[in-house]
Amino acid sequence: MLSRLIAACLFLLNLMSQQGFADEKQLLAPDHPERAKKGLALFKSSVRDALTKHCLDCHGGKSIKADFDLSSRELLMSSGFVTDSADDSHLIALIEHTADPHMPFKEQKLADKLIADIRTWIDLGAPYDAPLSEKSATPALEMIVKDSDRQFWSFRPLHAVEVPTVNDAVWCRTPIDQFVRAKQEAAKLTPNGTADRRVLIRRAYFDLIGLPPTPEQVDDFVNSQDPDAWPKLIDELLQSPQYGERWARHWMDVARFAESHGYEQDYDRPNAYHYRDFLIKALNADLPYDQFVQWQLAGDELAPDNPLAMMATGFLGAGAFPTQLTEAEFESARYDELDDMVMTTGVSFLGLSIGCARCHDHKFDPIPSRDYYRMAAAFGSAIRAETQIDLAPEENRKRQSDFDAQLAAKKQAASEFETTKLPTKFREWLATARAAEQLGPWETLHIVSLDASSGTKLEQQADASVLATGKAPTKEVITVEAESFRPDVRALRVEALAHDSLPQKGPGRAGNGNFVLSD
Repeated sequence: MLSRLIAACLFLLNLMSQQGFADEKQLLAPDHPERAKKGLALFKSSVRDALTKHCLDCHGGKSIKADFDLSSRELLMSSGFVTDSADDSHLIALIEHTADPHMPFKEQKLADKLIADIRTWIDLGAPYDAPLSEKSATPALEMIVKDSDRQFWSFRPLHAVEVPTVNDAVWCRTPIDQFVRAKQEAAKLTPNGTADRRVLIRRAYFDLIGLPPTPEQVDDFVNSQDPDAWPKLIDELLQSPQYGERWARHWMDVARFAESHGYEQDYDRPNAYHYRDFLIKALNADLPYDQFVQWQLAGDELAPDNPLAMMATGFLGAGAFPTQLTEAEFESARYDELDDMVMTTGVSFLGLSIGCARCHDHKFDPIPSRDYYRMAAAFGSAIRAETQIDLAPEENRKRQSDFDAQLAAKKQAASEFETTKLPTKFREWLATARAAEQLGPWETLHIVSLDASSGTKLEQQADASVLATGKAPTKEVITVEAESFRPDVRALRVEALAHDSLPQKGPGRAGNGNFVLSD
């Protein structure tokens, strides 16, 4: 009956073999860090050179004799020649010449001081700072995804199953009920009684929209005689805008959605709400699940002209990211960004913790590191950025067209008023007594001082006007100080006058005679 289905499945796999685990965990000694530090210092100062010079050629370099390879600590400790105690290590017996063959082979015995250093180094755990040769690293076993891994139930494609037969067929209203009832019968459980209508409507409201019904809605449903009251109620709730708002919250948790960047600055993301709105609209529109997934991963590539698809790509950038980075942090932060995309995609859509394979083959699931990095490469071109996008093109085009039409009409009206009516009205106003009262008499200012910040020469003329001469700067700030003995000065007026010395006779000093005044 429900027309929508959101599946958020977490597949729990357990492919790990239980063999090879010790019955008890071996705990490190409390002084392990100090011992390791001393051992590394000793290894760097004397032991490394001794092993490289006297041992490596036959035991890990050009060849590996007696199955003894000391080119790395892993190989040394797995050889059986060295234990956690120098007294019990066969290597010490060989270099002290208390066991055959004496080592170094057919060479002089090592100095007593050097043998003592090797003894101490072994007792300190025989730490290495690095392998003794490039080819000495223990070869990693490449994970192979076997057919048996692919047969695990969560990796197999869906297929039709046979609906079980139950004894209490009357209780079952849908095929799904038969699966539920079959399990109940197997466990010898009796179903609860049918919920009354008051309980039923509250369950429906809380489940589908997360809000309680009003008392009036409860009464209407309880007292309804319509046999289709229940399916009609469900359809009504599914059509409610609150349906998408309720269920989008769950997917936002899966997609690690936030409206701020996180970390110590935690700046706001003013446009993050577009992804939230996509989820609400997608759920309310019953967007097919495959399209729901595809748009969140590549909506900008699959449907660049669809605003909803562009909003969906917020899935990849919804995680927490630092906003203040030093130059040295850029590369590592970019890898963390890609890891977040891979990890969230794996958890959200596959139910797999793919992010574990960033550092090593997955310990439980059949996910090799190579597959992790192949998947990360698929997101290599995904860059988090804010882009101007028209999210309602049809609506905005209509609004723009309506606005342009209204603006053109107003401009036309203003132009006609300025050219046909305004001059006449202004002359009429000037002729009135009120205009004379408001304007008052104009008088020429008595200039006390003139100053030009960019070097323009300012010369006061006989008629009290000021002539600008000299080199004309691109911009000039002119300060005029003047005196007036009138207590009721209401306005200042600047008159730009023509002059024979100016380009095109002025009034300005530009090549075309323009005069431009700004604040």
